[in-house]
Amino acid sequence: MARNGSGSYTNPYPNFVAGTVISSDQVDANNSAIATALTQSIAVDGQSTVTGNIPMSSKKFTGLTVGSASTDSATLGQVQASAYVFCGTMGGAADAGTLAPTPAITAYAAGQRFFWKASTSSNTGAMTVAISGLSTIAMQSDRAALAAGDHVASDIYMGILDTTSTMQIMKIADAPAASATVAGLIEIATDAETLTGTDATRAVSPAGLTSVYSTIRSIPQNSKSAAYTLVLADAGKHIYHPGADTTARIWTIPANASVAYPIGTAITFVNDTSGGVITIAITSDVLVLSPDGTTGSRSLAANGIATCIKMTATRWMISGSGLT
Repeated sequence: MARNGSGSYTNPYPNFVAGTVISSDQVDANNSAIATALTQSIAVDGQSTVTGNIPMSSKKFTGLTVGSASTDSATLGQVQASAYVFCGTMGGAADAGTLAPTPAITAYAAGQRFFWKASTSSNTGAMTVAISGLSTIAMQSDRAALAAGDHVASDIYMGILDTTSTMQIMKIADAPAASATVAGLIEIATDAETLTGTDATRAVSPAGLTSVYSTIRSIPQNSKSAAYTLVLADAGKHIYHPGADTTARIWTIPANASVAYPIGTAITFVNDTSGGVITIAITSDVLVLSPDGTTGSRSLAANGIATCIKMTATRWMISGSGLT
């Protein structure tokens, strides 16, 4: 045996000693072993055919030339450039295209993938393609035949063979912005945007909804210890008068002409223990007391809570405890 099974070579017989008789059989055996070892080695000029797998021991092949046949090694550059799947500009006709990948394929197989640039003509209806001169196969989108204009001139496409007779294609392009009627990309709303509730272009994630759920269920507070005219941001809040402020205060609901609260807006007034009397006033609009129907400003005593709801553009209704 010329090698020991791990690649190491040793002569079958030990080194000969000068001045001693040399056995021709031993010399022949050594020469034969050397010849066998050389035969098992890989010739640099390509004469040898490798007969087994070569363990590379974390080493690499360097200086490879570009592969040109399906049985050749691919260089890293070819892989990075997707050279074997990018077919350049599609040839053929608008409804009967041709693709020429390098190296050429010899048969269709499910799972094969190709990229190409459409020609200068968009398709006018159902479309086929022939790859590497093979038979034509149907081009589809979502498993349906292409309609006119589905394969747009000069755009970039990817196709995957789902069978040996059909190829599903998709356009490589930025997705459109999503809307109620168009599928596409959409930004996730922040907690603040979710809580504000006026953004019509962003989506709310389950996590985002959970994070603001407690805020949605609560009635945010606006604490005031002075005369105050309500603002639009007070909609849905409660205006709180702390008990430490024993001075009587006037809180005014502005006219619709100056602050146009949406119909259905609810605002709650809270006068804590020992708080001075709060007068809930209204300017030129109407404030109706429930249930007796009288109108005008109302007084909210300490420990009182009252809620008013905007019923029409200029009419509010108020009810509560400690309210006169």
